[in-house]
Amino acid sequence: MSELNEWMANQVGLVHVAPVIHRDYHGEVSGATLTCTASSRPATEIFRFFRLPLLSKPWGLRPKPVGEALNDWADRYPDHTRVTHLAISSAGVPIECWVLAKGPPLIDGAAVWNTTQVYKPILGTAWTVFSMIAVLPIVITISAAVAVGIHAPVWAGITIIPAFLLGGVFYFARRRRRKAMARVQDQRADRT
Repeated sequence: MSELNEWMANQVGLVHVAPVIHRDYHGEVSGATLTCTASSRPATEIFRFFRLPLLSKPWGLRPKPVGEALNDWADRYPDHTRVTHLAISSAGVPIECWVLAKGPPLIDGAAVWNTTQVYKPILGTAWTVFSMIAVLPIVITISAAVAVGIHAPVWAGITIIPAFLLGGVFYFARRRRRKAMARVQDQRADRT
């Protein structure tokens, strides 16, 4: 975000910016594409991103509603105009909101950069671990049935076969998540 803000602060005549935020298959922000319109005259305002945390604590389970966060932001920065915003979630829990706004170029001789710390929900990681533990008895049962069916030794039924089955579960889960993230990015691209 600071790189994007620095770049936009150095562009003299930006009059419109339309961002597309790219996320990797983990849901982390990996980049941004900015479609910009510039003028030959220097702009009186500059564009910048603000990062609004929606979780108040690292263990926060109830995120702040996006509308409430945007209203609080508007109260704190009355001299800025919101251009667009994007709520970013992790495991279905909204954790932060990125606001693109335009406002005065300098405050006290320096550009304003927002360095708000954003927490990631522990619930997302805990849910992933819980779901993998829930799958474990199913994998052990299937591997025991396969071991008995192929007359494999007991050690193979306990170690090798479950490892292959768990590897297959992880592979297909990651593949499914990548496809879901690609579908979301395609839908966002279609909207813009």
